[in-house]
Amino acid sequence: MSYRSGQTPDDQLRDDVRAAMEGGLDGFAINAFSGAQAKNLLESFIRAADSVGADNFKLILSADMSLGFKPDEIVDTIVRYGGNPHYLKVGGKPLLSSYGGDGSMEWWSENVLRVLETMSHPVTFVPYFDRPHPNWDTPSSSNWQDVINRSGGVDGLFNFLIPGSTPFYSQDPNIGHHWWSILEAEESLSKALHDRGKFFIAPYMPYYWAVCHPARQYVEEQGGRGMTNWWTSIINVQRPEMVELITWNDYSESTYVQPTRVPLSKTPGVTSYSHIGYYELLKYYIAWYRSGHAPSISNDALFYFYRPQQRRPDLDATDSSCKLGRVKESQLWGKVENAIYVTTALTHSAELVARNAFGLRSFQVPDGIATTTIPINGFPLVLELWANDKLIQKAKIMGLSDDNKSDNFNVESGYLVSTGASSDSWNPSDAWKTGRVSVWFR
Repeated sequence: MSYRSGQTPDDQLRDDVRAAMEGGLDGFAINAFSGAQAKNLLESFIRAADSVGADNFKLILSADMSLGFKPDEIVDTIVRYGGNPHYLKVGGKPLLSSYGGDGSMEWWSENVLRVLETMSHPVTFVPYFDRPHPNWDTPSSSNWQDVINRSGGVDGLFNFLIPGSTPFYSQDPNIGHHWWSILEAEESLSKALHDRGKFFIAPYMPYYWAVCHPARQYVEEQGGRGMTNWWTSIINVQRPEMVELITWNDYSESTYVQPTRVPLSKTPGVTSYSHIGYYELLKYYIAWYRSGHAPSISNDALFYFYRPQQRRPDLDATDSSCKLGRVKESQLWGKVENAIYVTTALTHSAELVARNAFGLRSFQVPDGIATTTIPINGFPLVLELWANDKLIQKAKIMGLSDDNKSDNFNVESGYLVSTGASSDSWNPSDAWKTGRVSVWFR
């Protein structure tokens, strides 16, 4: 489960395209800060998609305005690549998105949109424009209507993150410390957009940990439990025209689901923990969203998610990588527990057993998909699934890491299937060409 030795950068990109196609993704939104970076990434992924036969792999430009992406470079990028077969069209026009830049819709109209129209290259513009004060403006329907009114001629909106929110409804005891429910916020935005005939790009992220950002916020989503909640809302209530996973490979904010690269990066403060458990479980919900029907579980599967370094109240060290003090309780969003979250996908009910040197705990788990919270009191931890006195699966979780004496909220995840498939055996392949994306559901 790593890049093979001797691979070139192009080999690595080809594996990324293969993994994305296997996961059921249509392509990548290229978050670029400049025209030169956009050109490099778009050309590289177009070349990679062509070389593996991914004819339908799509790309869009998401112009990141945080470092001042120049408008003429945005225009040039669309003119240069908008007509490429790999560039995603919505309503017959190239889709242009953004991160930030919502200070003035007039600026976008004058410097980008009208210029492209004059050049006969009109776009469908679906940016990330937010409330004027995201940290205290309630994400209510009325406030979203105000955003839409203020945004003028946008064709739709994309939302990245609702600060201080987790994927649980307000009355759910698992919501923990929060300002708002991200489910309720996104449902309100979806309704506001659809009432106006606008295009909605919904977000999904596995969790959020701003390692070296001064705010140092951590958002707990409880592994597969948060994923189930988020996608159930997307599929049944939000009904967006498009979903954007945040992100494929943003290591600095821990939102990555990329399975093809371990170790991940040399980014300070980012531990190279695998997120392949998120990637594999996501396949189920992506398939459900795309088809409109919940897939049928064909083989028992188990997914686990935990933080190898647990929350330590006695810790009082400065982060050696980021030179920041410890995370405050007010910066921890959600119900942050020292626990491992085990999501089971079963053809029948079973008994989940957690064993370590201190004893065992037993939990009855139903058929279908369910998440169990298991408090951590010591490692190594052995997870077992039993049905009719027969051992179905067994996983050994090696345990905690105290190498970093400062706060570390990075999550480790993995999976195993009754067929023998597991995190350790996964490698990028061309199995997606046959229509098979997973061995545990169909």
